[in-house]
Amino acid sequence: MPGCRLNSIMTRRLLHFPGQGCRYYVHGRCLLEERRNPGLELAWRCRVLQSWGDAYDRFLDQVEAFSLSDETAMRIWKRRMQHLGHPRQWCDEFVPAFDADNAPELPSGVAADEVASVGCLHILEDLCLKELPACAGVCAYFEPRREHAAAEDGHRHE
Repeated sequence: MPGCRLNSIMTRRLLHFPGQGCRYYVHGRCLLEERRNPGLELAWRCRVLQSWGDAYDRFLDQVEAFSLSDETAMRIWKRRMQHLGHPRQWCDEFVPAFDADNAPELPSGVAADEVASVGCLHILEDLCLKELPACAGVCAYFEPRREHAAAEDGHRHE
């Protein structure tokens, strides 16, 4: 059918506008599915935080089994934290966010305290930005960021 062939040719040439103005866009990645179903995709979680969390859960089981006091438990945990190893040991995608000589600019939407918890540039809350799906550009779920929407509204009223 000739119409179908033309339609497929047009579809292949269709380019999407970049999604930078979308509320779900963060550093080239799409947060839509994570915001719809928080925590559903375990593969999107930061491997370092997962590993540390698992180690802490095992530690709490031991604290309970041995009926340790809070003081003793905290002292032991501080020592164990020193031996958990460098985040690079847990994740191949680890990129140091803070370097004494050269501190890169954080991606839009990423807070410094989130990055400081692990020290990786790719962390957002407990998510690894490298694991999130890439943003394909403006799509049917595009929602302007609040600051963009406010700027556009202000521009229209002038």
